[in-house]
Parts: sequence; structure tokens; C-alpha cells
Amino acid sequence: MRWPRSSARRRAVVSASLAALFAVVSATVLPAAISPAGAAASPGSVPTFGSQIEDYATYQGQTTCSPSPKRGAVLLQRWLMSRYAGTGTSGIVRSCSVGGRSEHKEGRAFDWRVSVDDSNERAAAESFVDLLRATDGNGNRNAVARRMGLMYVIWDDQIYSATSQFVPRPYVSSGCRTDALAACGDTLRHRDHVHVSMSWAGALAHTSFWDGSVSGQVVPPPASKPTPEPQPAPKPAPKPAPQPAPKP
Repeated sequence: MRWPRSSARRRAVVSASLAALFAVVSATVLPAAISPAGAAASPGSVPTFGSQIEDYATYQGQTTCSPSPKRGAVLLQRWLMSRYAGTGTSGIVRSCSVGGRSEHKEGRAFDWRVSVDDSNERAAAESFVDLLRATDGNGNRNAVARRMGLMYVIWDDQIYSATSQFVPRPYVSSGCRTDALAACGDTLRHRDHVHVSMSWAGALAHTSFWDGSVSGQVVPPPASKPTPEPQPAPKPAPKPAPQPAPKP
């Protein structure tokens, strides 16, 4: 069946109008609804971001036993070893039965193996710390550290924490406090690796450096509740001894 020419012309006009309307809506409404902060990072690169940025991460210490590498920690490991070729890894996870409280036991801390005694590796570590603390083109201080979702970094007797806006402070491991610092080993002093702990948002890759969108704080999973111990049955109160009858 052939349409009359007038009907075909009307159909063409309507189709063109709808296409134009869709193009306008797509160009004006959709980007505003998505409003990404920027593209996610490829290994070793630093993306270009907009002005939106995460606030400083709050301290979220280890509360659960979940020693599996979280996605953000794996991405951080890959990113560092791609950007700084020739460096190594000392791992992400740690058994929950080893040592004290540690984000390694939740799979959200990474030990980047670099040595202060190797000039190239020391330069790589210092370059990374400088990059974390740099101010970006929008005036955001410590921009990369905030976008990665980092809580703190420890390297060469110093700690850089989000709660102190990554200003370096002296760091002494609890295992070194009874000895002279010079007598303490390089591992406890973080001179043979850089320790990086991530917030839960960073560890789950829900921050702008990893997925391109600015994220708020992610709440950690609830700690498992121990099974309550059965309470012993109360002992019966002792019966009072009979008092002798008063003499008449």
C-alpha cells in the first residue's frame, strides 16, 4: 500500500521534529543529571577532573575480619606499579590472627615495596607523596589523596593522614617505642615499603579517582557479633539459721 504524498510529507515533518527534540533533551538534561567528576584513572595515569572533589576521609579503623583484597586496593597496587616501573608489592591482606589492628585484615591497605636505600625507589616514593599532596588546577589541596580515598600513608618515619590534611608528622611504630629508633628494623620504620590505608569508599573504588564520580563516605560493614555465653543459673539464697526462742 502506498501512502498519499501529503501523509508522507506530514510523517517526515513529525519525525524530524521528534529527532530535534530528543537531541535538545540529550544535550541539556542528561549531562546535568550525571555530572561526573571526570574519567576514571587508567593504570599509571592521573585523569583530568572537574571542580567537584571528595572531602578528607575520616579515620575508619579495622573492625571486621575480611582478609580479601578489595577492588580499590587492587587498583591502587596496579596503578603504582604501572606508574613507577621496577617497584614491587609486599601485599594487601594479612591474616586476622597476626599482629594488632590493621586495615590489611580488611583487604584495604597496600604495602608498596620501595627502599629508602635505593635512589630510584626512594625518588619514586617521594614523587608519589608529592603527587598525593599537590594542589590541583581548581585549588583543591591534597587532591589526588582525597580522590583516591586515602586515610593515611606511612613512609620513612613519617605519617601523612587525612585527619591532619596530609601534613607530615613523625611516626614511631609501637614495636619501636622501647628501643632507640636507629636500632629498629627498616620494616617497622617503613623504610623498605610505603604503607597506604584506604577508607571504605576508596577500598571499594567508589571515589572519583577510581570510578570518575565524587562519592561520600561509605559506611564499613557491621562487625560480627559474638555468640553470647549462656548465663549460669543463679544460686539459691542460703536459708537463715533458726534463732533460739527467747527464754520466758
